[in-house]
Amino acid sequence: MPGSGAQSDEGAGQPDESGLGEVVTSSPRPGETGAVDAIVLAGGASRRMGTDKTRIVLGGRTLLERSIAAVGQAGAQRIVVVSRDANANGLPAGVVAVADSLPGSGPLGGIVDGLRHLASVDREATPMAAETEGGDVVVVVASDHPDHDPAELAYVASMLSAASAETAAVIPVVDGRDQTLHAAYRRWLAEPLASQFDAGERSLHRALEAHPTIRVERTGPVRRSYRDLDDPTDLAAYQAESATAREASSG
Repeated sequence: MPGSGAQSDEGAGQPDESGLGEVVTSSPRPGETGAVDAIVLAGGASRRMGTDKTRIVLGGRTLLERSIAAVGQAGAQRIVVVSRDANANGLPAGVVAVADSLPGSGPLGGIVDGLRHLASVDREATPMAAETEGGDVVVVVASDHPDHDPAELAYVASMLSAASAETAAVIPVVDGRDQTLHAAYRRWLAEPLASQFDAGERSLHRALEAHPTIRVERTGPVRRSYRDLDDPTDLAAYQAESATAREASSG
């Protein structure tokens, strides 16, 4: 079984170095986002940070709380947190905790766990879906991003909604790096990705190479949404920048 939930309208494509296809700056024009669900990956071991990243408090909220709030504000109807123990204590009402079925196996397994849960759960029994069912689009985020921008998440989701039904995912690209843990996926990817996982694949990036994807370049202020905190140096830099910003605004 999978597991481990541990990131302009005109222009030409850039050479593909990732295997996921060319990077585009012209993509299906986003329309209405429609109903979406969300998976928050919170099962990483936090080895480089040295402490559980999901419990780090910034601005009065933990990183996990900030991630859950962001996907909710982006329009997610159902939110699944994939974590090490499926402990829902402290989670907002309606947010579901799903345990990693194989902790330590990386984000590919965590995404499969989350997608499978969303595919199998009885919508009528899900409080967050009482009025509106989730759609075929699932936003996936890592819980170590302190500044997930709900508008940016909704933008990525709407791009996948506007794409052809065969398009498996929309992967933002920032500074040449694929942001697979700040992206939108089709729900139907659950079983194809599970089959790849069961065959021994552990790389999410390589697994996605087998499916049609759109990679879209993101520039400008929205890049802040893709920032993650991997280690104490990242955390200290973020805290220093936040303190400077507060001083500037109060001055």
